[in-house]
Parts: sequence; structure tokens; C-alpha cells
Amino acid sequence: MKVAIGHELVAFLDGDGSCDPSELAAMVTAAEEHGADLVLGRREHVDPGALPLHARFGNRLVAKVLSFRTGQPLGDLPPFKLARGDALENLRLDEPGFGWTVQLVGRSLAHPALRVVERPSRFRVRTGGISKVSGRLGPSVRAGSAMLGRAGHSSSFRDTLDSATS
Repeated sequence: MKVAIGHELVAFLDGDGSCDPSELAAMVTAAEEHGADLVLGRREHVDPGALPLHARFGNRLVAKVLSFRTGQPLGDLPPFKLARGDALENLRLDEPGFGWTVQLVGRSLAHPALRVVERPSRFRVRTGGISKVSGRLGPSVRAGSAMLGRAGHSSSFRDTLDSATS
């Protein structure tokens, strides 16, 4: 994903109504107060029916893998994220599929100069669109497998900076 140079902060959120855009101001405040390069909207308030059990399990499993590999605490791989534009550019994200968030979070946690913080967020039942993944077990298993693979690869500091420092 190419990020336009010059943007101080870039927000990412699901466009299906499951994320509450009114929380953006609190995400910006968290970035400022904590000097964060990446703010994750950790889904603490999940509306009934918004996130199936298998999706919750997979999310927690991938978050635990990233946390274990990086030594950094992580409770969620949320759809609502706020990142500093320069950090996004330096991470050189190139995952086009389900592993993009895993790559973003894994590389950010593994990078010694980046600060990642989580703040509570709400996750609602989608109001538009149809999920390609979370509504069905088969696609969720395939996406989860891809995310686990990306978690192992993206949580290594080496794959972020080797080519930049050579």
C-alpha cells in the first residue's frame, strides 16, 4: 500500500459501519498523549453478533503470536487503526491481502523506534456490505491461516530493515 507523503496521520477503519468514526478524535488524542506511531482501537466493547466466536478466537491467537514474537503486549488486531504517515512509509508494507493488518502491527511492534498503543474501541454489527470472511467458517480458517503465516514473518525486525540498512 502506497501512502501519500506529507500526511501526518492516516486512519484505517472498516467501511461497513462496524467501526465508529466518532472515536477518531480519541485515537488522535491517544497518539499525541503517548507519542504513538500506531494507535490500535482494541475492540473492548463488541456488540452481540458483531464478531463470531471463531473470528474472536483467530484474532486472539494471531495477537498472541505477535505478542510472543515481539515481546510487546497486544490484545487485538483491530480494524480501526491510526498511524503516523512517516511510520507507514518506513515500514514498507507490501501485503495485499488479509495479512496487511498483521504486517502493519507485527512490523510496528518489532521496530525498536516505533511506539504502539492500544485504546478501547467499540465494534458494532455491520450495517452494510457482506463479509468475505467472518460470517463463514471456511473463509475464516483460510484467512486465519494466512494471518498466522504473516504473523511469523512480519514480527521479525530483520524483514523490516535489512534492505534499508545494507
